[in-house]
This record gives sequence, C-alpha cells and structure tokens, in this order.
Amino acid sequence: MPHTIKSFLELIEQGIYVDGTLMLAKSHIILVGPVDYHDDENNERLENRLVNYSYSDGILMLNEYTSEYPHLKGTIGFTSSQAGPVFYINTVDNIANHEELKDPCFGRFITGFDLIERIAHMPKTEADGIFELPIYVVKAEVVHMEV
Repeated sequence: MPHTIKSFLELIEQGIYVDGTLMLAKSHIILVGPVDYHDDENNERLENRLVNYSYSDGILMLNEYTSEYPHLKGTIGFTSSQAGPVFYINTVDNIANHEELKDPCFGRFITGFDLIERIAHMPKTEADGIFELPIYVVKAEVVHMEV
C-alpha cells in the first residue's frame, strides 16, 4: 500500500487537514477532511491550501484496496469514490461495506479510540450527519517511532 500511505503522509506533512474538520458522522464512519461547513472564510483558506495538492481532484491515483487490510472498527481508510482529500475512521466493523466500494484501508488506532467514539455521538443535523458544531483538526503530524 505504498501509494496510499505515502499520499496520506504527504497530506499530513503539507498541513492539509489543519483547521479542517471532522466533517460528518454516519452510523459507521466519521469523515475527516480539509472542509469547514461552519465557516466560509476558513473553508476558502482550506481550499486555497489545496492548490498545491498534487492530485487535482483529490482522489488517489491508484486504488490499493486489498482484503489483507480489512475495514475493522478503529481503522482508517481513504475514500476512493469521492473527491477529497478526505479520509474516514471506521467506527464499526465495515468489511461488508468496503468489499464493494474497494476503499483502501491503511491504518488503525493504537490508543485514543474512546475519544473517537465520544465524538461520533456529538449532535448532528438529521438529514446529512454533519456535526451541529464544528470539530476542528488543531494539529496533525507524523510521529516517527522506532520499532
């Protein structure tokens, strides 16, 4: 999964998600991206930041889906079917949903998933699952760990 992971790490290094939001929550995922449904000025800043993003439509150049990395609860996937660059956090076992969509799953939570579960229950608009109040990405960084 080198392209998927490299793309995600580049997005983090470029600061694409900082000041973006946890955009919406459905019964099975939380979608995260450089979008702010609550602040037009911030949304314009986020869009301007994407000008230097290397994939103009936000979709991965290669879809590296593999059943070897299933969409289990607490894993992270890229959406391959919608413009982005958005990623999502699986809040339930999503294998059945993603076998059909073929979205690449490339990471998982080691700690802190309890916070994601609490966020998933924050108030949302009924029609589309957008959080009623913005939940901002304050910081996103690559942490290098020695194994």
